[in-house]
Amino acid sequence: MDCRILTGNLKNVVRDNLEGLTCMNQEVVLLEFGNVIVRRDFLETNALELFQEAVMYLLNSLEKECLLRLFKSFLAPPSKVILHTIRELSLNHIKGVLIIVPAHSGDMLNFGLATERAINDNIRVKLLSVSDDCNRNVPKICRIGLSGIILVNKIAGALSEKEKSLADINTYCERVLQNISSFGIILKNFQKDNSQDGEPAAKRPKLMEIGYDMCNTIIENIINIKGNLAITDKLNLLPGESIVVLFNNTGALGKTEEYIFIKEFIRTSQLLGITIQRFYVGNFFKCSRSIDMSVTILKIFDKDILEYLDYPCSAPGWKNVNQSRPLVLENTIGGNLRRKDRLAPPIRGPKLSNRLANILLLCTEFACDALISCERQLNTIDSERGDGDTGTRLKIACEVLMKRMKDKKVITNYPFTFFESLSRLLEATVGGSIGCIYSTIFEAAANCFGRFNEHDEITL
Repeated sequence: MDCRILTGNLKNVVRDNLEGLTCMNQEVVLLEFGNVIVRRDFLETNALELFQEAVMYLLNSLEKECLLRLFKSFLAPPSKVILHTIRELSLNHIKGVLIIVPAHSGDMLNFGLATERAINDNIRVKLLSVSDDCNRNVPKICRIGLSGIILVNKIAGALSEKEKSLADINTYCERVLQNISSFGIILKNFQKDNSQDGEPAAKRPKLMEIGYDMCNTIIENIINIKGNLAITDKLNLLPGESIVVLFNNTGALGKTEEYIFIKEFIRTSQLLGITIQRFYVGNFFKCSRSIDMSVTILKIFDKDILEYLDYPCSAPGWKNVNQSRPLVLENTIGGNLRRKDRLAPPIRGPKLSNRLANILLLCTEFACDALISCERQLNTIDSERGDGDTGTRLKIACEVLMKRMKDKKVITNYPFTFFESLSRLLEATVGGSIGCIYSTIFEAAANCFGRFNEHDEITL
């Protein structure tokens, strides 16, 4: 368990974590035995009891419909605690209990033993294991459960709220498992060297390309794109069919990279003719120590799947998405303004005489020459607190202004137009805080002249 800050007794960290969770979510409570979370109203509900085990990491994906979770670090809870919980849930409850667990050996052994003992006690209970990992390097029977269990939980919870029977929910979830697959991503496999000539390999920064290669690798491992009937361990999808995607980002990618990944994944799916109806993104749980994040694809084999996924859920870890239409990249619209910004502003305000206009031109040229010659000194002054490039940036702006004046593209007869031009030029060439400051000063100067009438006379 990766904890950076721990307080109190280390042995009680799991219990303390769950107690904090119940403080934040008042719809769930903690049973006094084991580390078991249940809905506060689980004795009053008429819905089927859902029993889910959380050995993964954090209880981010706890749902209202999913009645409880056990948390025992990375170890499966003891079978006696599981059996005690099953008996607690089935007390005065005739619809039964559905147990959903990831397909890990320790979990299956402990939960399987508890399930068999519950059946011997004449309790209606079924065990559903989720093995959605599409890793073809291991036999299918040895594959583990990844983030697909999140979607299975959500669908089972919605069916439970609709008061479906145990047999119906179990059968439907088994169909879901036949149409769901997940791929664990190890980011170092997609890193590339950003090496410079003569640079030691140990000091070369690693760059990760989040683009077509990564998304195409995920899709190729999950989906049988070419329609080869001999391949039975991939999802068979034809162009025009629809899917649901769940991206379990455990913090390996920041928000910027996360949205870039989403965009690239949608683009790659569109190229294959596959439609994405829902795209869920979140830090649901940590799959394993070796996998940085995972992607789950669920084929929409039934029209009611979207209804079950959209069913109201107040759990903090599950967020309903605002996606009533298929996801596409064409979400850009044109602006209503037809006129583009020009570097030369309109002529407005009072007009200077030719003599005053020439004086203004000479003063501007003198100021530009002075700033260009002081480039090194200004950089030295700026380096004490800044980046040391103020002189260079001002020099570039002055050279652009000098060239425009030489080409007679700067209007000096109208003060408003002249100062407005300086404001826009400095913003575009200098940039940064200093560019914004100078731009604001000249913009204010232009506004002073813009308030006067064009026939007003200006004298020195």
